[in-house]
Amino acid sequence: MNLNEIYNLDCRDGLKQMISENIKVDTVISSPPYWNLRDYGIESGIWDGDSNCDHDFNLKNFKGNYGGQTGFKNSDGYERKTRLEIKDQLNNSKTEQGFCSKCGAWKGILGLEPNFELFIKHLCDIYDLIWDVLNDYGTNWVNLGDNYGGSGNSSGHTTDTINLTRRTSEYGASKGNQKYTKGFEKSLLMIPQRFTIEMINRGWILRNVIIWQKPNPMPSSARDRFTVDFEYLFFFVKNKKHLYWVNQKTLKLVSEKPLGTKGSENIDWRWVKCSKCKGTGKNKETKEVCNPCKGLGKKRRSNWEGKDYYFKQQFEPVSSKKATQERYKYKVGNQENRKDANEKMVKPGKAFSKYFVSMRNKRAIWNIPTKPCKEAHFATFPDTLVKIPIKAGCPRFVCNKCGKPIERIYEDTEAYQKLKEKWKGVNLDGNIKIGRNRKTGYPGHISRDIKFIGFSDCGCDEGIRSGIVLDPFAGISTSLLSAWRLGRDFIGFELSEDYFKISKRKLAITKNSRLEAFGNNRTKEKIMEA
Repeated sequence: MNLNEIYNLDCRDGLKQMISENIKVDTVISSPPYWNLRDYGIESGIWDGDSNCDHDFNLKNFKGNYGGQTGFKNSDGYERKTRLEIKDQLNNSKTEQGFCSKCGAWKGILGLEPNFELFIKHLCDIYDLIWDVLNDYGTNWVNLGDNYGGSGNSSGHTTDTINLTRRTSEYGASKGNQKYTKGFEKSLLMIPQRFTIEMINRGWILRNVIIWQKPNPMPSSARDRFTVDFEYLFFFVKNKKHLYWVNQKTLKLVSEKPLGTKGSENIDWRWVKCSKCKGTGKNKETKEVCNPCKGLGKKRRSNWEGKDYYFKQQFEPVSSKKATQERYKYKVGNQENRKDANEKMVKPGKAFSKYFVSMRNKRAIWNIPTKPCKEAHFATFPDTLVKIPIKAGCPRFVCNKCGKPIERIYEDTEAYQKLKEKWKGVNLDGNIKIGRNRKTGYPGHISRDIKFIGFSDCGCDEGIRSGIVLDPFAGISTSLLSAWRLGRDFIGFELSEDYFKISKRKLAITKNSRLEAFGNNRTKEKIMEA
């Protein structure tokens, strides 16, 4: 299996092949099929049961839901089918589904299971395989939407599969005569939440629930509820203990826990002012010796930073409104110094205001509009959504030998350190905290002014590779294309032949546009030169 390729495979087969070939990836970004939404017109697969069983499936034709799709392009990518042709194609679909009478295996398509419990099991079984191909420091991002309960007829289910959105026999209905207990009609099924709970039960660590808020959502004809204008993006990791440590001064990267404050001064640790006594060495209230620093007025702080998984902090403006951003820019310095002869407020000077471009750690509600898609797929990622997790969760470079991510190391500029110290908040009463008192004129937020000092060094000197992104449900490869444009490598799987052909054509055009700046044997020196 090669890098920078998409394969027309069931992702289960592709993942098993990756496991057998010991291929590891650094980030997984995926949007699996939503449950009970539409028939993608792909071949049914066999799930669960005994692989050695001579299956006897009780199969029935499944009438697919075309989901309001506007049109496919043929394999050449130009001729577009009409809506009626698509609907007729799916209505005449020979998709068959059913259970094996011997071992209980199910034959069907992921997302069209007869109940959502089975769908969640199948989906989490796939992520069990993903666990084995994801590096220990890797990140896993899953986009999953919800669905409403109903009769099931809208998706082509018959009375034999009508329990799609109702409680099944294990919830108290009679199994013998197949009477189903109603309970989910018109209700949100909470599938994303059920999925995340099962993932946590299987060992995944959920770091964030991100809300993808759409300012241009699909219009809804419902008159008895609000229009849903968001989806979920779940941020999972595998590890909760330090895997490696990076020295923020010497740039050294090690796998074993370093000495830290028990090591050498200016190498393993440094002195910092005690935050409790503000460097005085005495408690402000009792005037006794400060306990944390033992009266020294300073404490040891380790230069080593432990990493549980790779994550690069992302930033955003303190407000999405330009007027608010401008107000924060101007609200700096002594208020009297900002008035002209007519007592009118004036803007601060450039040299001063550049440090007050208000930024903050990126929050968990992302306002990103959807984008129209000219291709066949009707539920694509916008590339602006995908780029954030790639930048945050996939390292740009990884060591060829030890497999540790190569990290960029930054430090505060001297000007920023002085400015931060100036606004640290020691005012008349001595109790003012940063950004908490209007008397100081502090804007409330201050952008960290940093400079790049180098890359982490694991000491292997065996060259580096690009980070690898995997999308097991690639669709038309929006995530793969975004990864490539951001300098990462990728692997993708897509079972639909129509989408696979579109992806191959798009990837063939785009891949030629990325320059290989460092060649096959990329080193730290070559990166820094670039």
